[in-house]
This record gives sequence, structure tokens and C-alpha cells, in this order.
Amino acid sequence: MRTFFLFFLAIVIFLNCKNVATPRQYALNTYLRYDAAQRLGQAEATFKEVTPGVTAQQTAIPGGVQVQGKNMNLLKDVSPVYKTKLSDYAGKYLFSWRDSLSGASTTFEVPMSQIDSFWFEKTPVLKNQTANLHWTGGDLKKGETLVLIWENNAGQTVQTEVFNPAGMQFLALPAAKLSELTPGDWQLYLVRKQLTKTTLPGCEATGISEYYTKARKFVVR
Repeated sequence: MRTFFLFFLAIVIFLNCKNVATPRQYALNTYLRYDAAQRLGQAEATFKEVTPGVTAQQTAIPGGVQVQGKNMNLLKDVSPVYKTKLSDYAGKYLFSWRDSLSGASTTFEVPMSQIDSFWFEKTPVLKNQTANLHWTGGDLKKGETLVLIWENNAGQTVQTEVFNPAGMQFLALPAAKLSELTPGDWQLYLVRKQLTKTTLPGCEATGISEYYTKARKFVVR
């Protein structure tokens, strides 16, 4: 009797194991943006199921996706994409999802560094002199990019992007770049961008975060 019971139990375990779906492999891309002036953020996530020998297509996650514990909206206008608005700034954002077909749960953490305030050592800003730009919120780290966007009332826009300035505590804007600005009143805002990549169980994840500061007014001469 005992032998029969053990044989029956082995069959049940074997059948249950066969019914457990193999976790699917994904490529995940996330995007985070926070606008300090509007006090509003947005998050976006797209998944592609990765199958050897097959062109990856965007797909939906059967169990849904969350960011900061909030359910993201699934849009299917063209390809499945998850989006949602965020009202609070956070230094780190956690994306999480559970593939209900396999039961596998995964989380992906994306950091976002802010800039509290910024200023030039000397004002007004002179077109023919290097200007040192300082900010609060910590040094720029490896993988971060700083974008300066100047705008004036005449509708002119001048943009400067500094790539991968590891450990940078301030930015020395060269006169050659400042010469692109016409004399007068300008407003400047900064965008602090960061790229994050990691390998998770069943997923290659990439995240981009962008923090937009409030604009400040400067005089250029």
C-alpha cells in the first residue's frame, strides 16, 4: 500500500511540475520624467518578449505592471505600452511586475537625481568670458548627462549637452558656447539625465530618468 501511495505522489508532483510555465524572457525599457515647475512626473515602460530566432515585438505583461506601487495604464494604440502620471518626486522609482503565466515576480529600480537650485559665480553672464555654473543636489555621477536649455522672449532656444561628466562638481561654460546667446534677458533651466542598465532574472532592463528644474532668469551681456 505504501509503495502505491509513493508512486501516486510521484506522478502528481511530476504532472504539477510539467504544468508550471517556464518564465518568459523580456527586454524592458523604462522612461521617467519629473518637472519641478509643474510638480508632475510621468513614467513609461515597454516590454519585448525575447525568443531566439524571432524578431522581438512589444508585448503586454499578463499580470500587469506597477511603478511605486501604482498600477500603470496599458495603452494599445500601436504597440502595448504602460504609462502613468506621478505627483511626487522620489530619488528612486521601483517598477514591478508579475508574469501570471509563470508566477515569476520581478522588480527594477531606476534612480533619479535632482538639482535643487543653480547659479553662476558671476552675474550678469558675459558672452566673451567662461562662466562657472554651480548647483545643489550632488555631483554628477557616471552615466549622467546635464542639459542646459536657454530661452528668451524672442523665441530663441540654445541648448548645451554635457555627456558623462563623472564626478563633476560644477560646469565651466566656455565663451565660445555663450557667444551663441544674444545680449538681453534669458531664462535657463537644466535637465539632469541618467541611464541605468541591469540584468535581472528573465529580463534585460534599461531605464532613463530626466529631472527638469524650474527656470531661472539671467541677464547676458
